[in-house]
Amino acid sequence: MLLRLATVALLALTLARPAFAADADADAMTFTSWHNDAGILFGEGSRDYIFADGDITADTPTVFQKYLDANHPAPTTTVVLTSNGGDLGAGLAIGRLIRKYKLWTQVGSLLPVNIGVSPTVPNRMVPYLRVPSAPPYSGYCYSSCTFAFLGGVSRFIDYGSDYGVHRFAFVNAKSGDDISDEAQQMSGELVRYVVEMGVNAQFITQMSLKGPSDINHLKMQQMIDLNVITPQWHTTWRILATPDGSGFYLAGWTDDEWGRHAVDISCAPPAQVVTMAGGTPPQPGFFLDFKIEPGARGAAPALIKAVEKYVLELDAGAVVVPKEAIVKPAYVDTSYRTRVGARIRVSRQFLGAIMRSNHIGFAFVLNKAANIPLRLIQFEGGLNNKLLRRFAATCH
Repeated sequence: MLLRLATVALLALTLARPAFAADADADAMTFTSWHNDAGILFGEGSRDYIFADGDITADTPTVFQKYLDANHPAPTTTVVLTSNGGDLGAGLAIGRLIRKYKLWTQVGSLLPVNIGVSPTVPNRMVPYLRVPSAPPYSGYCYSSCTFAFLGGVSRFIDYGSDYGVHRFAFVNAKSGDDISDEAQQMSGELVRYVVEMGVNAQFITQMSLKGPSDINHLKMQQMIDLNVITPQWHTTWRILATPDGSGFYLAGWTDDEWGRHAVDISCAPPAQVVTMAGGTPPQPGFFLDFKIEPGARGAAPALIKAVEKYVLELDAGAVVVPKEAIVKPAYVDTSYRTRVGARIRVSRQFLGAIMRSNHIGFAFVLNKAANIPLRLIQFEGGLNNKLLRRFAATCH
């Protein structure tokens, strides 16, 4: 019986993909660099990926370290995993390397070779789903791969991809062997690792429900509740005093790889309010100030000259902001670094529509005729409706 951590393995699932008679090393995980500029046009910028495809062996962490030493990936580079798993200790080591280098993780594949991967997609629906035009395509991450995945600073899984856990097993354990001490030690190590990665320790409970020759396919809500996957953005909301001390406003901000973006909501007197559909309501309304930090995507002075329209985004859909609702068109905001700002005003009635949404977004759409390789820059954030209602009640 093998007792070393590096030789404790999760059993590969025979149902995950067909088994073929071949060299055991033929399916060992490989690492492939991939650069994609497709997101530049729509403000996301270029993305760097590391596609990690294959089984995790005891040697995989060493191979991965050599790859990292040779390629020097920048933080936020996304490690895209498709793997049946394998060596558990190696999976933990890969996850710690991913965290050390501040990389992101995603379940997916470099090639569109996986049909109907996720059991959440009924087989009969597969022919009706359109395959993306560029990687990452759908993939799967099972067994020890799921622990490697947890190493990502930010962690994503797309529709069609699958993430599955199950109990671990000892390789070459003989009938009658007492492995209780080793099992307890391993369980303790797994709990420490999961907590270290910022994941709910109940993840281990989900592991224990299946296996080791079966699999627990985690659903999206389960992965959210356990913090297995992370939101692409998180908005902090606070009621703050205005700089001149004359009142208060509701401030929301979110950070991403480009910088800090904000939306400030303040009261507007009745005479300065129009509805999004036009007209002047008799009641007070609200100013919405959006400020987006472009980062390396472009210089704010050049971007504001290229803005051709403004789009307010809610869960129910998006609406082009009418000219009469634009109080202050695109301008350079220097209140926090250098950002692209704009102020719009809405009625109390329209604010009610905003309150029915869980998220809010705002896009500066740029003129394609401008000599700028962007069509838009965008703010996206979550809404704190309870705080928004509380603030709105103070506006008279």
